[in-house]
Formats: sequence, structure tokens, C-alpha cells
Amino acid sequence: MQSRWLHVDTNAGQPVQIGGTKIIPFARVVRFEFPGAMGGLIWNRPLSLLVKKEDGSESVLDIPDVTRQAQLALLAFGLLGGILISFVFSFIRKR
Repeated sequence: MQSRWLHVDTNAGQPVQIGGTKIIPFARVVRFEFPGAMGGLIWNRPLSLLVKKEDGSESVLDIPDVTRQAQLALLAFGLLGGILISFVFSFIRKR
């Protein structure tokens, strides 16, 4: 995905040879450049590993984004907590 300010790329890293197996890491790079200013934000995260074995077989191992899962869980708990608190205060106010 490319736009004037937002760039999303997938890059391959340096291959690593372990015995007869070659492992190639892939990373997702998200860059946001502020319009009219120098600089911006860059976010890198590991995406997957390509495993090539001696016999010619290949497999892709996805890397789960545990940090994003934890952030979404915290957001959900915060929203549920806010809703619960508003219900408790409205119940107390009615009494």
C-alpha cells in the first residue's frame, strides 16, 4: 500500500543457513511521513519465516503479533470496565 504519506512494505531479511536448512525472515514496515515536516513514524514487525529444506520443500511459518493481541485485550477490558462503571453509577443514582 502506497500513498503520499503512508508506506507499507514487506521486506526479506538476510538468509540464515543452519545445516541443510535455509531460513529467510520477512518483516512488515509501516512508515508515516508527516506532511510538511521532516521526519515521521516507522513501525517494524516480524511477519513470517520462509524455511527451505535440503530436499527442496518450502514452508512458511507465520509469527503471531502477541503485542497487538495484548493491546486489543487491554482495550476491550478498558471498554468493558467503563461500561460497567457507568451502569453501577446510574444504578446508584437511581437509588
